[in-house]
Amino acid sequence: MKKLLILGVFLILSTTLLAQNGISADTALAAGYFTAAGKLYSEGQYDSCITVYQLASDMYLRYKLWENYLNCRNRIGRCYDLSGQYDTALTILSQALETGKKYLGEKNRAVATSYNNIGIVYNSKGEFDKALEYYSKALKLREELFGEKDPDVAQSYNNVGVAFVSKCEYDKALKFYHNGLIANIKDFADENMYSNPLISNFIGVEVLLNCLQGKGEAFLLKSLKSDSAEADIVKDLNASYSNLILCDRLIQQMRKSYLRESEKLTWNENIKSVYNCAIEVCV
Repeated sequence: MKKLLILGVFLILSTTLLAQNGISADTALAAGYFTAAGKLYSEGQYDSCITVYQLASDMYLRYKLWENYLNCRNRIGRCYDLSGQYDTALTILSQALETGKKYLGEKNRAVATSYNNIGIVYNSKGEFDKALEYYSKALKLREELFGEKDPDVAQSYNNVGVAFVSKCEYDKALKFYHNGLIANIKDFADENMYSNPLISNFIGVEVLLNCLQGKGEAFLLKSLKSDSAEADIVKDLNASYSNLILCDRLIQQMRKSYLRESEKLTWNENIKSVYNCAIEVCV
């Protein structure tokens, strides 16, 4: 009850402030709904999140604010995916994609997100080739829109890496994880996948962690499945460990920079998975 009261007050204040800045009351309210839904999303309250995003979505549709509408639909699709309702997620995201292409054109950030999110759902369903198809479309479009150094581009590289790990194609996965690091760090361009960047000058922290951890896990899995010479296996294990050490340093750095306890707890969850992987490397 207390959370709902706080949410109501937040929406009223948001609507008032936005309306005072020349934005209509309806679209200001929709923006307030979108922000409130984002908070619910971050807390994992997906059912409530869907309801609030739907309210924003309906308002944006009424005024034909297509990019805002598409952002809502993409988030609703993600909520259904995270709730395990994959077919519903695919229906919503496929409709969003077609709407986006019709009213915004192919070259649009929200359209690229639709491609990406459809790929995520197929990956969740275990249909990895379909996931790669949509991830690749998102990656190509994001590179055209944003260039080579961009966190969305890095995230697309990471997602492709995840799909290749699921297919047990570890060398391909490593290539894409490494390209994700290159896309996310301004002064890093070394294409040798055994090389690692300094933890500085990065654009997006979460995708940096994803790529480093994915790379560490892929090196570990590659070594476990390898029939290579012992020296090559040891090299892969060392590479895995060095990436996981960077993950640890990044997490410790981020924990110090956050003030809210909830944010620190999120990074604590990340470090558990990093440590578990590091233990496997050492064993």
